[in-house]
Amino acid sequence: MDTRTFEMIKSKIEVLKQKKAKAEGAIESIIENWKTTYGFSSIEDAEKKLAELTTQQQAIETEVEDYFTELKELTNWGLI
Repeated sequence: MDTRTFEMIKSKIEVLKQKKAKAEGAIESIIENWKTTYGFSSIEDAEKKLAELTTQQQAIETEVEDYFTELKELTNWGLI
């Protein structure tokens, strides 16, 4: 390996270290935002919250559908 190749590899390593530090900073920022906004700080907690909210959404959609069906039954427009 000559000096130029060594310097090129060394330069690439430094660039990758900088990218890694930037990515780690972004991850920390995202996690801090999660803590502030949603009250959790890990992907596992986020997945649990997503499952909980999905269940709540499905229950609400079912309730809305039930109310809509009841409303349709109360207004039998075919008889008017």
